[in-house]
Amino acid sequence: MCLKEEFEAYKRLRMVNLEKAYVFYCERILPKVADKIYSHYERFFNERLKPPPSLVLATVGQSWQPVALITSSALRYGYKIGQVPSLVYICTEETIEYLEMAKKAVEKLNVKIQSSSTVVLEKKDDIEEIERKLLSSDIRKVIDVNRVILADITGGTKLMSAGLLYSMLTFKYLNTKGNIYLTYISYGPMDSEIREPIPCEDKLIFIGDPLEIIDDMVITKALDLMKAGNYDDASKLFSRLSDATSSYERSGIYSFLSNLAVIENNMETFHYIAAYKMLEAKLTSLKDLKEKIGELFGFKALSQIYKLYDSLRFLSEIEKVFTGNSTLLKVAAKTPQSLLYLIADLINRALRLEKKDEYLIAALYYYRALEMCFQTLLIYKYSIDPSDPDYERLVKERNMSISELRHRFLAESEQFSKAIGERGIKKELPSKLSLVDSYLLLRSLNDPIANNIGYTELYGGLETRNVSLLVHGFRVIRDSRDKALKSLEKTTLRAFRDITKELIGKDFNVLLSDTRRFEDVAVYTPGAL
Repeated sequence: MCLKEEFEAYKRLRMVNLEKAYVFYCERILPKVADKIYSHYERFFNERLKPPPSLVLATVGQSWQPVALITSSALRYGYKIGQVPSLVYICTEETIEYLEMAKKAVEKLNVKIQSSSTVVLEKKDDIEEIERKLLSSDIRKVIDVNRVILADITGGTKLMSAGLLYSMLTFKYLNTKGNIYLTYISYGPMDSEIREPIPCEDKLIFIGDPLEIIDDMVITKALDLMKAGNYDDASKLFSRLSDATSSYERSGIYSFLSNLAVIENNMETFHYIAAYKMLEAKLTSLKDLKEKIGELFGFKALSQIYKLYDSLRFLSEIEKVFTGNSTLLKVAAKTPQSLLYLIADLINRALRLEKKDEYLIAALYYYRALEMCFQTLLIYKYSIDPSDPDYERLVKERNMSISELRHRFLAESEQFSKAIGERGIKKELPSKLSLVDSYLLLRSLNDPIANNIGYTELYGGLETRNVSLLVHGFRVIRDSRDKALKSLEKTTLRAFRDITKELIGKDFNVLLSDTRRFEDVAVYTPGAL
């Protein structure tokens, strides 16, 4: 009979006679499952060259099988290498009988239990009681003399397992030189009739050191906070990890990531100069950590840190315009890539907002990025400041007259109004250039990039922003597939692609990649530590 057929036979027998069903399980099913779990146990210690445990702790619930499996595996391996571990079981008054069933099952596997202790809990759902019991004098002595401990958290209630994990974390802090392994037996699906796991996909999983588990949880949470834009809390989590760890290398990694969260928060609030100066100062400490950071988060994430530094060199020039210490034309003359990197940063913000379902705000960023595409083209290619356009100089450089430029602009404005079904017609060259004005002026100059964007295409995207609840209307975007939003995104990306290629001869994807955040590309796998 195969394992599945034997389990069905066990179920039928269990309905009639529990004692006979137990014997049947021990003789026909348990040996096969125990061999499988033992192979996982043996492989872990053989391949990873880890010292085997001298003490095994296990919680006991209303299922004897997991207790029997971890006990038999630990003892079989111990007998094989000549180092048999001591056993400590944690149960309640209600689950003592299941512990006895587990012990008898181990004996039926011809594995002898030499010594064991039992910790009986008064409350099965009191997490801290397990720690109090394990710290009591008798059990504490047993734990203290064993430098290598294996704690299996399969049996018992979830709170009992959490209590054992909590206790092991405490012991790890009390004895940092000791080794603690946490294990868990993963089962297949539960049988709906008898509420027992179907023995087919059993696997012994080595979770790792309790301190590393806590680190894993905090790192994962901190990265999630960064992705959500909550850089302040992410920085605090990394800082606390740095303070808590005894490893000099890990402390350095966590400290750097804490500072990186602050740097990215500065970027998010457009404090590019502060972000640039801080990252420049922290790159020195990164030299000794970069290989480990690359291993933990991926070498793309490591590379992204240096890309951000290069991007901030350009973005920090733009902040001088924010503060009034420079003008767009001066920045353009000094570092023509600065405005392009700002556009890339705005587009990346919009893309991140879309992932968080914040479509209305994403539309605002796309709108501003598209507007800046046209304005950047005017600044770099035609030396026109959108906030104060010098038409006299423009026509002089292009051998035109003001009247000719005015005629072209008003003609474009009229065609645009007709195409979108509006009556408003401009009568003069604007004193300040909005998105539409910049677009129409570029078309008046016969610029190929503006000519490549049709009137209705531009208008369709612009309405996403103009009639939204946050601007002039009551439209709410609830779907990433919204046609108007997708149109605006597509137009913005195409315009950015074209101006980047024309102005600096680069692929726009390079700038978009350079301004992505660390957490956008970091891939952390729990257990990597």
